[in-house]
Amino acid sequence: MQDIISVALVRIAQKGNIIAKEEIIKLVRFTIDEWIKSRPTLSSWEGYESLLENRIEGCIRCYRYSGTFIGYLFKTLEYAGKGLRSMIEYSDDVDERC
Repeated sequence: MQDIISVALVRIAQKGNIIAKEEIIKLVRFTIDEWIKSRPTLSSWEGYESLLENRIEGCIRCYRYSGTFIGYLFKTLEYAGKGLRSMIEYSDDVDERC
């Protein structure tokens, strides 16, 4: 069901419907947040919220093929995330003997 709904919302958003675009962004953010927590290949996106939203909008704009939008979004984020630096902060006073 997720694939059917997401593709329908993306197609409507591509025709200029702002409400559909906002709705698909809101819905996929739940999925993406889970991916960031559970998938090592997407963990680099943590802390890049504004860049992430721009990437989602780009995926909505550029989605053209008949496969699933969620799969397309996942692969796009996976490839784009390879160039991101991790936002995890490290402390200089960590005892290295541990």
